[in-house]
Amino acid sequence: MRLNLLLWVGLLPISLFFFSQYSLITLLANIIAIPWVGFVILPAALGLLLLNIFGGSVLFLWQGLEGVTHIFLRCIHFFSTITLHVPGVLIAGHMGLLQTILVSLIILLSFLPKGMPMRYCGVFILIPVLFLSPVVPVAHARIVFFNVGRAYRDWE
Repeated sequence: MRLNLLLWVGLLPISLFFFSQYSLITLLANIIAIPWVGFVILPAALGLLLLNIFGGSVLFLWQGLEGVTHIFLRCIHFFSTITLHVPGVLIAGHMGLLQTILVSLIILLSFLPKGMPMRYCGVFILIPVLFLSPVVPVAHARIVFFNVGRAYRDWE
């Protein structure tokens, strides 16, 4: 649970930097998704793959795994529906690069083990973050196109 909480909080500044939004429901979705995929779907798929390699007839088991995976995906779709339709679940905002680095450092420091001397230094790093403004002004946008094998273009 602590690792899941660390990932949820730790990805917040990165998501705000790259996508300018973050869903508060992701913690609950990951509490369900990570064990379900890690302990049910993935081991079952690998086991069925080994049975296929050694000549076992496991078509009905693959169909069962497909059904279980379909139920799982419907559950995840439910969480995405909540994110889109329930007000206040989706945080919208943008963080600049310096803000993202500083907030990520604060989060990292706050999750250090108890007794570490640098654990509470994150509060002092937070002070400059409060006075920084986003890199991109609200009325402007920057579009960057990358195409493999072609020249880089940047329009403002």
